[in-house]
Amino acid sequence: AHQLPSVGPMAVLDATETWEEGVVSSPSVTRNPAGGLVMFYEGGVATPSIGRAVSADGVSWTKDGDPLLVGATSPSAVFVNGETWLFVTRPNEIGIWRAVDAGSGFDFDPAPAILPRAGETEAFDQLSVFDPFALAVPSLQPGVTRIHLWFAGTTEDPSATAIGYAATFDGLDWQRFGGLKPMLG
Repeated sequence: AHQLPSVGPMAVLDATETWEEGVVSSPSVTRNPAGGLVMFYEGGVATPSIGRAVSADGVSWTKDGDPLLVGATSPSAVFVNGETWLFVTRPNEIGIWRAVDAGSGFDFDPAPAILPRAGETEAFDQLSVFDPFALAVPSLQPGVTRIHLWFAGTTEDPSATAIGYAATFDGLDWQRFGGLKPMLG
């Protein structure tokens, strides 16, 4: 069994790159398929972007010098069949977007994974969707992974933020659960 060290919270990542404009936030940390941990994080103010850092111990991190994905916020990362999938929001675009890196850099899908349901007056996510959290769960069938995606949504009443859920096997065709109701109100 592993013993967790008895230490309090500590900063492990500072804004040191010019593109970060003094801001690092919204970390998404997961196991790195190459070993250790990998963190995707938001940096920048004028042009929010997603950066990447790696660590062997979760305390000392080595950042890439340049952002991986420009014009994106709120990253949530999963690894699926040798690809890195980032679920993000984009400052000038509606919805939650998936960007995929199969080894040659990140590319956004042509359409968002999840959109607000503006035409549905009873939908918990009628106005906006944001703050994605993704989880990849391999199935017993080789090469098949289910992606679970939780996300926040709002209506015209901003105090009514709620949490929704959707799932996919391929990243393109999403099934929402709960109908127009949230998973957590």
